Amino acid sequence: MTAPVPVDGIDAPEIADALERNQWEFIRGFAGVAGVEVVDDARSLRVATGVPSPLFNPVLRATVAPEDLPALVDEARAWYRQRRLPWSWYVGPASGPAGIARELERRGFAKVTEPPGMAADLRGIQDLGPALPLTVERVADRASVDAWFSVFAPAFELSRAAASAFRDLILAGGLDDSAPMRNYIGYLGSEPVATGSLVPAAGVGGIYNIATRANRRGRGIGRTMTWALMCEAEALGYRAAILWSTAAGLPVYRRLGFVERVRVPTYLGPGS
Repeated sequence: MTAPVPVDGIDAPEIADALERNQWEFIRGFAGVAGVEVVDDARSLRVATGVPSPLFNPVLRATVAPEDLPALVDEARAWYRQRRLPWSWYVGPASGPAGIARELERRGFAKVTEPPGMAADLRGIQDLGPALPLTVERVADRASVDAWFSVFAPAFELSRAAASAFRDLILAGGLDDSAPMRNYIGYLGSEPVATGSLVPAAGVGGIYNIATRANRRGRGIGRTMTWALMCEAEALGYRAAILWSTAAGLPVYRRLGFVERVRVPTYLGPGS
C-alpha cells in the first residue's frame, strides 16, 4: 500500500480530516488481530476490540441520511450488546447527519468528553528540545510492554481486566513497524516514568497514550515524551503531528506548538 502524502503543515485544509482519519487508520490496523471485529462500510465505522472499556469499542464514524439514523443506532446497540461490551460513539465533523448528537442524547447516551484535536508543525521541532534527561526507548519485547503498562494502566485508571486485555491486544498487533501503533517508554535512570505511542498514518504523525507516573508529574516529563515522539514523526518524513488533548494536557501541548483544529464529542452508549 502506498503511504499517504504528508499533510503540508497545520494550516493545510486537510488537517482537520487527517485528525479523524489518523484515528481511523489506527483502529483499522487491529482488524487482523484475532478477536477484533471491525465494521467499515459506507454507513459507519465501528470496532469491538474485546477490551472491557467503552473507549476501546467505539463507533468512530457514521454517514447516513437523517431518516436512517435511528436504525443505525439500533443496529450498533444490538451489535455491542451481543458482544457484551461497553461502547462509545464519537461525533466528529466527518460524521453525519448533523443531528446525530441530538439523537444520541434522546436515546440516553451521555456525553463524557469533548477532546480538542490539536496539530503542530514539525519544522524546527529540534529547537524545542527540553533539557530533561529522559531516555526514550521503543517498546520491542514483552518485558518492555510490561514496563509500559506499569506506567500507563494506573495513569489512565484502567481496571485490571481492561489493562490485561489491552496488553494482549498490543502484543497480538505486533511490536515492529507494521504494528498499528509504535509504543515508547521513557526512563529516568532505570525507572520507567512515562509512556507514549505514535501512529504514522493519514499523512500525519498521531501521538497517543501520553502518561506520566503519578509521583513524577509536574517535572516536564510528559512534555519531553511528547517532544520525542514529535521528533520521531519528523524523522519519518511527516510535517505535522496531531493529538487529542485532555484539559490537563492543554498547556503542555500549546508550549510545543499545538493548536486546536477540531473537537469531537464522545458519548457513552447506554449501559456502558
